Amino acid sequence: MFWHLGWGDQIQAIKSGIMEIGDIFVVNKKDREGSYMAIKDIEDALAMTPRSGWNPPVVATEALSGDGIDELLERIEEHRKYFSSSSDEKARKFRNQVRVAMEDELRAIVGGILSSKEEYIERMYGQSDPPYSVARELIEDALKNSVKELQR
Repeated sequence: MFWHLGWGDQIQAIKSGIMEIGDIFVVNKKDREGSYMAIKDIEDALAMTPRSGWNPPVVATEALSGDGIDELLERIEEHRKYFSSSSDEKARKFRNQVRVAMEDELRAIVGGILSSKEEYIERMYGQSDPPYSVARELIEDALKNSVKELQR
């Protein structure tokens, strides 16, 4: 995974599970101010991410000068060797990829529900139902409709 300075998406990446998917983290433009902090942030986030097996390295590069590219290539080769011999790690990686894909799909579904049910949500605003009850009702309705579509 490539990390560009100034993206400011570190916290969002951690929350969305991206830190669990990356096998090698690359911070480009290591000569720029703030690169040390970006590397430290990634290393700290990785330390908080439960793992067994492969521990993703963080590699700093400067693509224009080529600085850090040799180290990156070494880490890629280490990764290739590790994964070619570890079926448990491949299964874990696949599970994480499926989980993140499911989260992405669910976000899209929720976005669709919210868009199609805006009037209903507006009507419910004045009612005494708490937001979680309204959310549960919308999800149950969407699931029922999905099951009906699958049965066709």
